[in-house]
Amino acid sequence: MSKAKPKSDYTSLEEQLCEIVNRSGMKTNTLAVAAGVPQPVLYRFMTGSAGQKTMRLDTADKLCRFFGVRLTAPRWPKGRKEHKA
Repeated sequence: MSKAKPKSDYTSLEEQLCEIVNRSGMKTNTLAVAAGVPQPVLYRFMTGSAGQKTMRLDTADKLCRFFGVRLTAPRWPKGRKEHKA
């Protein structure tokens, strides 16, 4: 039997970045140039399947800085331990 994943309101860094990029409406090449990230890396990240979306942290940092967002760790309710994937 497989273990069911616990339900959570946690949104992964990957999901957050994809949502930010999608909401911008910018084309991949335009965004890559403006944010100073390699276009092939951004393209693969945005089009890859859920399990293959990877990006170096320094690249993710450039995107966050470009969009003016700050990613923070989730605040866990008292008594709840952090979920480990």
